[in-house]
Amino acid sequence: MPEESKTEKDNHSGQQIKMLRMICTMTFLGSAAGAFSYGFIGADPQWFLDNARQGMNQDMLDLLKVVISPGRSFLLIMALLYAASFMGALLMWKLNKKGFHVYTLSQSLLLIAPLAFLKGVPTAWLNVIVTLLFIFTYSRFIRLMNRT
Repeated sequence: MPEESKTEKDNHSGQQIKMLRMICTMTFLGSAAGAFSYGFIGADPQWFLDNARQGMNQDMLDLLKVVISPGRSFLLIMALLYAASFMGALLMWKLNKKGFHVYTLSQSLLLIAPLAFLKGVPTAWLNVIVTLLFIFTYSRFIRLMNRT
């Protein structure tokens, strides 16, 4: 009987690890896209704006102008924070608890940075809700992350 319960426990842990890795995959995609986008635009914001004019409607161009208005430093900070978020998810994939803290800190700063740099832009409440949902979901897997 003890063998059977150990097997059940191992199966349950295996299923939880699969779920954790599925969520990490979503984070990999979003964070990699954010790091690449902000990094690419941050490399030369004016060049990007000049070349984007051809393929965007006026509303999209206006939004892009707002995002690049604080300058290169904001864009590169955002790229670094998205890269840190990616690294946090990678550590969690490897069941390292530090990843949760790196991810949570970088995501929190990703919510704060636009408020600090983009004056007059309202809070993106959907981003706040999704971020809190992901942090809460990752926190449910903390017990699996045995390396500190």
